[in-house]
Amino acid sequence: MPIHWYSLSTDLKPDWSRYVAGQPEILGYWDDLWRKNGLVKHTQLGSFVHSSEWISDKNRYILTIIDTKTGERRTDEAEVVINSIGGFMSPNYPNIPGMDEFKGSSFHSALWKHEVDLKNKRVGVIGNGCSA
Repeated sequence: MPIHWYSLSTDLKPDWSRYVAGQPEILGYWDDLWRKNGLVKHTQLGSFVHSSEWISDKNRYILTIIDTKTGERRTDEAEVVINSIGGFMSPNYPNIPGMDEFKGSSFHSALWKHEVDLKNKRVGVIGNGCSA
């Protein structure tokens, strides 16, 4: 897909390096927007929202949050909750006969194995496509 589809109309990027840019350049663009718009201070990474409950008399949500590294639970309050889990919360694997006999590495793009070196390897992709 042409790279210009990945940029916001409010923050156009006319100097993409290629017509179809790679993941690092796209990530860099979104990271710049994240910083430019002051979202860093409002972002908490490494956390899993276990539950959210609307409390009518407080006009707020009570969130139960779990630290994904330590397992520690805590609560927080929010006026607005935006659900942005994406399309790969529960990756779906195809049922391909003989797949259990495959001796190479295999993984879902949502659970990327960064330790697998793909340089000079033949790579098969099954079911690629956008998540929109």
